[in-house]
Amino acid sequence: MTYELISPSCPAEWAVYHDIRRVVLFENRGRVGVYDPQHPDEFKPNHFPKLLLFDKISVGVVRIDIDDEIARFRRVAIAGDQQRRGHGRKLLSLAEAFSIKHHARRVEASVAADAIEFYRRCGYQALRVLDAVGSVRMTKDLANG
Repeated sequence: MTYELISPSCPAEWAVYHDIRRVVLFENRGRVGVYDPQHPDEFKPNHFPKLLLFDKISVGVVRIDIDDEIARFRRVAIAGDQQRRGHGRKLLSLAEAFSIKHHARRVEASVAADAIEFYRRCGYQALRVLDAVGSVRMTKDLANG
């Protein structure tokens, strides 16, 4: 049983990357028809779309935006039928390792209300509430650990 965090590199991988994000982060939250797979942020320098594979099966996604010593995790999601199996914890761990290799010393993430406790269990601390639906800015120090 092996994990890989890869950059989507072919149309099939990009399709899965966008499908997981669209379904888990938009449609399952009632935001149908608004996800944009061509959003300009996907293609900016130092923005790294990543697909989590578990035994060659796509199970999760994250985009890691590196800005000097800060890595920002964007649109973190595990496919619905793969949740609660440890994939989220592994995704964060691999994304943190990627960030360290790119000289990040801290991670920031805007976390939905239903994921705050998961992030706390993974070593993240809440900084402040971001919006009326309860998203919270959370952070983790990578320099000491």
